[in-house]
Amino acid sequence: MVVRSNILMKYFFLLCLILCKGFAQPILFVEPVLKDPSKVSSLRNTQKTEQNGLSYLLFQEASVSEEMQKIQEDFTVSPLLNFVLDLRTRAQKIAADLGHEVTLGSPLMIHYGLGLGAMGPAMASSMRMQVAPSNLKTSSLMVLSPLKHKSVELSIHDFARFKYLKAVIAHEIFHGIMGDLYGDEIFLVKASSTSNRGHDSHLVTDEFLAFLEGVAEAMEIAVARQFPEEVSQSFSDATGLNPSQAMLLQGFIKRRIRLAGENRFVFANDGASLDGMVDEPATLLKTEGNVASLFYRVMFRSGIEDSLQKCLVVLGHHKPHNMIEFMKAFAKMYPSDAKNVIRQFLESTYYVTVDPGAAELYKRSYLDSKAFKQGRIKKEDTFGSRDSWKSFKENLFESVLQGKLAIDNNLPSPYPISDTNQFFQLDLNTSDAQEIEDFLIDSFEQSNISEDPSLVVARIMSYRSKGVVIRDMDSVELPDSVESLLSSSHQNFVSAQEKLRQDRALRLRDSFYQGLVDWGSSGFFFHLGDTQE
Repeated sequence: MVVRSNILMKYFFLLCLILCKGFAQPILFVEPVLKDPSKVSSLRNTQKTEQNGLSYLLFQEASVSEEMQKIQEDFTVSPLLNFVLDLRTRAQKIAADLGHEVTLGSPLMIHYGLGLGAMGPAMASSMRMQVAPSNLKTSSLMVLSPLKHKSVELSIHDFARFKYLKAVIAHEIFHGIMGDLYGDEIFLVKASSTSNRGHDSHLVTDEFLAFLEGVAEAMEIAVARQFPEEVSQSFSDATGLNPSQAMLLQGFIKRRIRLAGENRFVFANDGASLDGMVDEPATLLKTEGNVASLFYRVMFRSGIEDSLQKCLVVLGHHKPHNMIEFMKAFAKMYPSDAKNVIRQFLESTYYVTVDPGAAELYKRSYLDSKAFKQGRIKKEDTFGSRDSWKSFKENLFESVLQGKLAIDNNLPSPYPISDTNQFFQLDLNTSDAQEIEDFLIDSFEQSNISEDPSLVVARIMSYRSKGVVIRDMDSVELPDSVESLLSSSHQNFVSAQEKLRQDRALRLRDSFYQGLVDWGSSGFFFHLGDTQE
């Protein structure tokens, strides 16, 4: 069944390629026009030009060396890259219809070499760039440079010899696609991320960074599945590489194509232990590899028609900031597909995002099935746990479809509060009793509230012990004066965080357009990640 599905999907990919072939875009190698040619090449040292009150970074067409020409020729005839570039064209049309600043039919701009750093293949998106002297404009720039990780260095040709370069480029192009579809909103998504851990498939970061990277990583999985002749899925394709280089590249296959592609990150031990333990809901959608698997499965294995186009439309029209927002937006925009898409998501997450009892029921059913296969119990001894799990998840599925339960019903739902000066910052759902009481003592005194803080804390902790999640003041029953205080304190926190987010997004956007940041010091370049084992 899986083989048949893969064959059908491959024909679907090729059909898209044939239908869209007329829109395939050329590739143009460019280099920055430097303010001071005697100084190192960087964004800070790149000239700017002004048009209609807008600032553009100025580039020029690069001389095509023999090495570049071979890369260009290989890229031009690649069915994989032509397919992804066709997706880019479709995304640009959607973006243009939404009023975003894009140049339809613009070639993919590539900077090759060390001129902007050595972080490996990377993509700068949502930028303004003009290529002299043609006056051609674009919103994204791909950088093909060596990757230096600790003592290991991989050239672009090392990536190519290992047959993983095109998968990475597909990943980076999709970053550019999201930049086109989101416009300036992409800066808000980036500004929402507070993780300082870097990123990689297995790392827990936050739901914003995991979404941005996971969606692009889903394209690696997709092209590896559909164009296996162009993407290595073997650990043996290490011709011409030393052991350290081979190990670094094999890590990408292990984490992205195998673990993420096979939905292994959904398990607590990444599938290494066959114990049926599903990951905690709190970290499930903050893990890039999980988002990659879920996005790939929803888009490519849910049996919906024209899934790629619908995906692009949802991203462009709703600009979701995380996976849950994407799921809800897709179901709302395409209600006839909602059943299939939601089913795929819930089955792939084993319903743990909906109900706290799902993980244990699935584990029990899994272990009983495993015991039967190992000959340790009789088949009839598995019926109870199997039927309980099946009935349980079917009831949950129907409740979600009918709107009685949200797909994120069991995800952590913080109710943060703070004072106006942001001295106190805590969460009513997770902070300990003493923290909450200290806040209430200070707040009651300033607001002339006569309630006993310790009794209020006891009531809040009692609700929490019963599994009540405080989502708003309708979730609990407290004195009116206390509910009013907590509601306004929640708004204090939300307003302060939103201002920080908006300010950070503005700094990101403006500093980039002004060319004031160097490679690696901003949130504009998407790159491979920390490549940690």
